[in-house]
Amino acid sequence: MEKQEEEIANFKATVLANVKQKKAINIRALESDIMKIKSKALSKGIPYQTLINSVIHQFANDKLLEAK
Repeated sequence: MEKQEEEIANFKATVLANVKQKKAINIRALESDIMKIKSKALSKGIPYQTLINSVIHQFANDKLLEAK
């Protein structure tokens, strides 16, 4: 039984490690949109990549309200 519990713990650790990994992506966006994002990030005191990552994370987790 102990061996099985150890395997389950190892599996959980592997899953958690993979879920937290970040993957680099490349996108094409309007330069004007990037400038606006950079301006908003600057006013919040964070890097613009962090702001973009936050928006993606919120959207992926259904926490971003869509503008109507």
